[in-house]
Amino acid sequence: MRYVSTHLLALAVWAALASGCAEALTPSADVSEGDCQGADCLQDTRVNPDVFADDTYSKDTGVCTKNACGGCSSLPNRPGEACGSCGSYVCAGLETLQCNEGAGNACGGCAALSPLPGDSCGTCGTTVCEGKEGTRCEPNGTANSCGGCTGLNGVAGQSCGDCNRGTWTCVSPNSIRCDGDTSNSCGGCTDLGGRVNDSCGPCGGGVFQCSGAEALNCVGGDQTNVCGGCGTLVGNLGDACGECLNGQLACNSAKTALECAGESLCDPCAPTGGTDNNDTYATASNLGDFTDGDSWMTRTDWLYDGGDVDVFKAHVDDTTFAELIVIAELSDLSQDYDLCLLWERDDGATPEITCTDSDLATIDGKTGCCSLKLGTSIETITLDDGAGGLFVNDSGTAYFRVFTYDTALACFDYQLGYGF
Repeated sequence: MRYVSTHLLALAVWAALASGCAEALTPSADVSEGDCQGADCLQDTRVNPDVFADDTYSKDTGVCTKNACGGCSSLPNRPGEACGSCGSYVCAGLETLQCNEGAGNACGGCAALSPLPGDSCGTCGTTVCEGKEGTRCEPNGTANSCGGCTGLNGVAGQSCGDCNRGTWTCVSPNSIRCDGDTSNSCGGCTDLGGRVNDSCGPCGGGVFQCSGAEALNCVGGDQTNVCGGCGTLVGNLGDACGECLNGQLACNSAKTALECAGESLCDPCAPTGGTDNNDTYATASNLGDFTDGDSWMTRTDWLYDGGDVDVFKAHVDDTTFAELIVIAELSDLSQDYDLCLLWERDDGATPEITCTDSDLATIDGKTGCCSLKLGTSIETITLDDGAGGLFVNDSGTAYFRVFTYDTALACFDYQLGYGF
């Protein structure tokens, strides 16, 4: 048996590889079962044994091993290496690799991007591509008035609404609403100066109603009198007045009543036209309007001869709804003058007269009391109408009638006192 030196065998193998011969490489005796053998390992490893050494050939052991896909052929690339457009090599069986193409990123590159293009960033910014493999934040402006980035219908704090009376108020950083825009009571925006159903009219009694959406109209209500004021006037504007009827009724300063204006002094015993024009109930001198409880008042006048009669009237409002009492007195007499006090109710009911210091009388269809004392004694009358009683309105008109039975008397004055 011939023994060959180990060193000589290695040298022979190296010489065969370097010369490019295609003989089969005799594997060493310690190649385990399943390792690659012979010509399966010859490609490339003979040219440069350092290339793919871990796949097909081991310089240390001089044996062939399986490639990265489990086969025996040498592979041009390794599984996982980049290929194509964003792809990588994968095994296609034991002896072959194929390129597994990837989808690529949104910027045209291959790297995974974070954040993605289009994502929000910074203060109302937007993420954009930075080349193919990266992104950056592109500012788009400033925040809205609520601190968000979405466009809003208004600006926080500014006026809003159909009537421009509201205020834009933030609900969230990207939401806003109009608060407090109120319309008038007719549904419009104009300041009406009042509200529907409020009292109105120069003298009250009316109510405001809508006249469209932007105006009010006063419906009903008491109208002003001829003086331009409120309240009912006694007499007619411009009528003659005064002791000698040489004045005219005119509006008082408050426009609530008529008063005698322009009256001049005259001779009471020589009245204009031969009469003082207050001899009848229809032409009675008006003392005014009063309420029960009014204090005592007086008036001086004259009977210019024995045939003269003076008639005065006063309207009395029953405000307490108690029994209404009228008091009359004729004094400062220098002649025998007499006095009658007659009463006429506003409601038309028949008075139930009680007379104190005087006698019950009916004159010209009117019921009342008369005091007919002789001489110059004071004539006093207290008239009590009990027809209404408590809690009944006894308002009416009192007529004061001054006269004398002595037709030969000349002109003398008197004082008429009255109270309610």
